[in-house]
Amino acid sequence: MKHIFKIGIMAFAGAVLAAAIAAGCAGAPPRTEASPSGVRAADLANQDKTNADLQQQQTENVAQGKQDLRDSEARTAAAAAVAASKASQNLKDSEARTAGLAAVAADKASQNLSDSEMQTTVLSALAADQASQDLRNSEMRLAAALAELAKLTAVREEERGMVITLSGSILFRSGKSTLLPSAKAKLDQVADALLGINARSLVVEGHTDSQEVSKSDYQGLSQRRADAVRDYLIQRSYQAGLIKARGMGMDNPIADNASAEGRANNRRVNIIVERESYKPKP
Repeated sequence: MKHIFKIGIMAFAGAVLAAAIAAGCAGAPPRTEASPSGVRAADLANQDKTNADLQQQQTENVAQGKQDLRDSEARTAAAAAVAASKASQNLKDSEARTAGLAAVAADKASQNLSDSEMQTTVLSALAADQASQDLRNSEMRLAAALAELAKLTAVREEERGMVITLSGSILFRSGKSTLLPSAKAKLDQVADALLGINARSLVVEGHTDSQEVSKSDYQGLSQRRADAVRDYLIQRSYQAGLIKARGMGMDNPIADNASAEGRANNRRVNIIVERESYKPKP
């Protein structure tokens, strides 16, 4: 009985399914076959859409590339402006430092110049004071020497300087140019006095009387006498470069040659201590 009931249910289910399928088939639109021209048109439409999409994408890419380029150029310009501003500031800072250093150097140079000028002024003043003191000392030594020489022999002042006259009676025998022992003692005293003053130029002048030798030898004898006195002063340490010797002959007598005393005075030697500012006539 149960078996028969089961079969009946299955039959009913099959009938329902068949009815449903039949109803579905009845409501669906009829299928139609597509024509070749329709398929081609659809393909062209799809191709156009694809091309349009590609072109749109390319346009967008180009626009984006341009925008990226503009952005890059803007960034480059901004960076260049910043770099230029920084360089300008660095240049200004460098110029300011250079100007500062130059000002310091100029001030230092000015100070050094002022110090140098002050030192020069001080040194000049000291040198002038020393020169003045040396001159005073020289004048004092000269005055002392004159006083000492005045005790020894005749001394007089002339334009060319101080003239020390040594009589021929104590220097040479008549007609001779060899110094007598008494002459050396006198010259020692004169040399000591001369060495006590500041170095001056000396001129030793030799003279003769009118009866010592033949007229042709007056000049030679007077020169030999001057040389003898010069050589002796050099032996006593007077500077050789400061002493000149001149023979004056018999042309400048200071006494009468008629007497023995007069002739002895004419056989004299003059030692001239030249003034520092004196320039002999040519």
